[in-house]
Amino acid sequence: MLFTSWAFLLAFLPLTLAGFHLYARARDYRLALGWLIAASCLFHALWNPVLLVVLLASIATNARIGQALTRRPSTALLALGVGANLATLGVFGYSGVFADTLAVPTGIGLPTVEQLLPLGIPFFTLQQIGWLVDVRRGARTGSLLEHALFASFFPASIAGPIVRHAEIVPQFRRTEMGTHTARNLSVGSAFVAIGLFKKVVLADSVAPFATPVFVLAETGTAPAFAEAWTGAIAFSLQLYFGFSGYSDMAIGLARLFGVVLPASFDSPYRSHAIIDFWHRWHMTLSRFLHDYLYVPFGGNGTGAGRTRACLVLMLTLLLGGLWHGAAWTFLACGALHGVYLLINHAWRRRRRAATAPIRERRLPWGQALTLLAVIVAWVPFRAETLSGASGVLAAMAGLHGLDVPVALGPLAERINTFVGATLLSADGAFPHRPFEPAAALGWIVPLCALALFAPNSQQWLREQHPVLTAPRSPTGLAARLVWRPTATGAVTVAALLLVAAWYPSGSGAFLVR
Repeated sequence: MLFTSWAFLLAFLPLTLAGFHLYARARDYRLALGWLIAASCLFHALWNPVLLVVLLASIATNARIGQALTRRPSTALLALGVGANLATLGVFGYSGVFADTLAVPTGIGLPTVEQLLPLGIPFFTLQQIGWLVDVRRGARTGSLLEHALFASFFPASIAGPIVRHAEIVPQFRRTEMGTHTARNLSVGSAFVAIGLFKKVVLADSVAPFATPVFVLAETGTAPAFAEAWTGAIAFSLQLYFGFSGYSDMAIGLARLFGVVLPASFDSPYRSHAIIDFWHRWHMTLSRFLHDYLYVPFGGNGTGAGRTRACLVLMLTLLLGGLWHGAAWTFLACGALHGVYLLINHAWRRRRRAATAPIRERRLPWGQALTLLAVIVAWVPFRAETLSGASGVLAAMAGLHGLDVPVALGPLAERINTFVGATLLSADGAFPHRPFEPAAALGWIVPLCALALFAPNSQQWLREQHPVLTAPRSPTGLAARLVWRPTATGAVTVAALLLVAAWYPSGSGAFLVR
């Protein structure tokens, strides 16, 4: 069940909210938490019943290991818990690709578990790994009821954020849980409306200008220069507004129940360096990789330990790429970002030796160069195969010609004949409508302006303290745009919901990680 589905918005969510607030108003803390756990389990079961079995087994196993770590802190116990979580992720997310890779050179066919959509599994797996590490370091375990809700809480199940036990469980324990209902409902509804609008109207509308380019590349048809750049930029916008839209919905849904989550996005396409980008993009995943992988394995080394730090950085980004899915393309994306970060760190060290302090924001080309590098890295992230990614990248590099004015015409013709006659009619992955270069620019240009200049969701609702960390203060005209729970704010939310509800989009592309 997706957040954008009618079944979720008109049936599951209202019933879950009604039951929770009924118990919360009665000050029945345990029943309120139990109701949310039951609803979260139903949410996972409606997606795939096997996923619910995996989730419940994971909760029981991790809770037991966590209690044992509390009684007797042990590195061996911690390794057992982390290994069990990684095994779960490996079996249900990567067994198929491992068996296929082994079968090609050896001919050995291994039995595999049918791969589930990684929805949910990567998120609750990382959350529980982080929790076990924190318990080993002395953190409180909490009750089984609290841990079950921490691991299964449905607003954070699809696109995160990846929360820490210490961030969310104390909010479950509050005696005033369920109070401030009017404010929570207004702020939560605003975030849900913004996220729904981003996903359905913005991301899904630009998707048809990205998908055909990558489909053509997978068939061996080389796109031209302008074609490839159109597809790459369109996908970068599709990914940004789709992922940030789901993250906004997660923040809003949690707030409806009185829970404040950490932010996942902070206008990442405005970054002036790739290091800054990873402080803004999928922030809770970056935090997890930094705190539980990069630093413990020596990533902060200097001097003689710099080589080890570089290796750990590359390993961290490679594992971060694989976390997104079992494909060589994700590994390539992680490798690209690893190289980017190594270059950025080397640049910082050189500038630190020459001048101090470092002021990358003064570099007029810093933001453009960072955005260019990110768009290039998204190509393997989107492509189905490495050959498809290399075809698009080669075209972007001009290896298939630089006839920019002429290239857009053939793209429209080829997409309308080849893709329109095969892919679209086969699975309906995106709307049946012809590709028009003018329409592509008509979406790409305003969406670029929104991503680069408009205040983000947290900034727009900054007076309502929407996330755990205070957002950056907007500047210029954006500083004047503030959402408040007034009649005007309510009309704005209603308008966004209506447009999203009736907008004839629906690419169905699920791009949230």
